[in-house]
Amino acid sequence: MAKKVQNMLIEVPTDNSDVNAIKDFIKTSSNQLDPAPQEDGIEKKSEVFMRFVQPGLHRFQYEDEIRYLCYLAILGWNLALTPRRIAIQVLAKGLQRIPMEERLEYKKSVEFWIDRKEKIFGEYGWNIADFELKYSTKGVAITVKTTNHLEYM
Repeated sequence: MAKKVQNMLIEVPTDNSDVNAIKDFIKTSSNQLDPAPQEDGIEKKSEVFMRFVQPGLHRFQYEDEIRYLCYLAILGWNLALTPRRIAIQVLAKGLQRIPMEERLEYKKSVEFWIDRKEKIFGEYGWNIADFELKYSTKGVAITVKTTNHLEYM
């Protein structure tokens, strides 16, 4: 079953504290963190995604911030796998739903995740359809549900 990316764009929270945290993250993050595969060479997709969002995870402590980070990271991941023309259309349509004063930072954040996906995680060709946050004494774990096809509207 295909998951519509447009829905993800609608659900992204845009309260100012989340936007400010993302702004700070973009300014100080580096795309140069190189992921290392597990020793046996087989890695769960959720573990790959945890490595993908790792540069931002340590900066956030509240669930809403982590959820916002995941929405943006997933959007960037999926758009990186999308033909450029369609990705631009999806992003432009989503930006229309974001308050005008927050659009530039939102766009920069999504572009950061697209760039990270293409440069460091380019070997992974699956799309992320959904995610779940799980908390324990060790911190947060993110479980992703993947698909080989997303439907864009």
